[in-house]
Amino acid sequence: MGIFVFLPLVLPLTAWPIARLAEQRLHPRTATVLLTSVSTVLALCSTVCLALLMVVGTAQLPGNPLPDGWSDPEVRASVPRHEIAGKAAIPAL
Repeated sequence: MGIFVFLPLVLPLTAWPIARLAEQRLHPRTATVLLTSVSTVLALCSTVCLALLMVVGTAQLPGNPLPDGWSDPEVRASVPRHEIAGKAAIPAL
């Protein structure tokens, strides 16, 4: 996973330039459908990303309810700075 786990959190920022281009080149109804679809996909990706970060964050808490395999060092090593990202993802989600 590495640093790419943070990519879906940044991708929704690309909706603004897409909206500007769609406004100039497409019919308003087509642009609305396109932007709604893109925004839905980006929101779903961001939610899944936050959920994965939350799993890594809750794996560090004592007495976590997660299966033992989820708190392995391999899982923690897959996300850079898992301590900060995991603890920040819990309230963000």
